[in-house]
Amino acid sequence: MQTFQALAPIVAWLLVIGGWILVRHDNNARENRHELRSKIDDMIKDIQELEISTHEYYMANADDKTPLAQVAIKRKQTSLEKRVNRLKTSSVGFQDLKTISDYRNELTGGDFEQLDRRAKDSSNKKMMEISLAASALIDYLESEYERLYIKKPVKKP
Repeated sequence: MQTFQALAPIVAWLLVIGGWILVRHDNNARENRHELRSKIDDMIKDIQELEISTHEYYMANADDKTPLAQVAIKRKQTSLEKRVNRLKTSSVGFQDLKTISDYRNELTGGDFEQLDRRAKDSSNKKMMEISLAASALIDYLESEYERLYIKKPVKKP
């Protein structure tokens, strides 16, 4: 009985500290998940804006404003690539760089910087390829997030 009375305060403190560690770990994991979701949402917004800007760029003839549009598109695209690469180094997922590379190639490939570039129609193959690459990148970001954080229910036999 004497031993129990001596150990009781120690056990109580160990339970409190253990509970605090568990709660802290759970809160940190939740905060990390929310931060990643926020980053992905911002990137998706930028992908969609970049898709629209690139469509507008290709639907116009090359003129004096063309270099400014090229710089703006390239700057935003480079910023997006850097943020995706940061995800690669900061988390377990996001290791496939082929999707971002394909996206870059669609945005700035072909006659992107050509002075004799002609305006393209909205139904042009290039426009569809840009949209498909943007959609593939968004799908990749979403699927990696789901793979990391969304637990699939286990099917019972």
